[in-house]
Amino acid sequence: MTMALILRSFRCHRGSLISLGDSPKTLIQVSRDYRIPKQHTVNTMSQENIIYIGRKPVMAYCLAVMTSLKDAQAEVILMARGRAISKAVDVAEVVRNQFISDLSVKEISIGTEQLETEDGSPRNISNISIVLAKD
Repeated sequence: MTMALILRSFRCHRGSLISLGDSPKTLIQVSRDYRIPKQHTVNTMSQENIIYIGRKPVMAYCLAVMTSLKDAQAEVILMARGRAISKAVDVAEVVRNQFISDLSVKEISIGTEQLETEDGSPRNISNISIVLAKD
């Protein structure tokens, strides 16, 4: 049975507390003004095979991919947005060509998210999702 968390559209202001579930452990404090997308589903059962690419060096993410694949996972999802998209592609290619030869790119999906800045103006941010699978 997979569990999913669905967030509805609402605006969070600086200093607000958001509950992400029934447990008090899931309360988080918002440090900036955010607008949460209209409906976003997160599959909580498969979170361990998703790697979010950010500011760390490429080899740190390569190690995360190899560790995730070592733990009997058949596939890994690399997710990035904005300037980190090129780093996600680098990670996929380095792991595939240098470390794990029987790894293939199963799926690539790209998209655009529209986020609101602190002053309320909309901003488009590109995103990518790369699914790597063992053959």
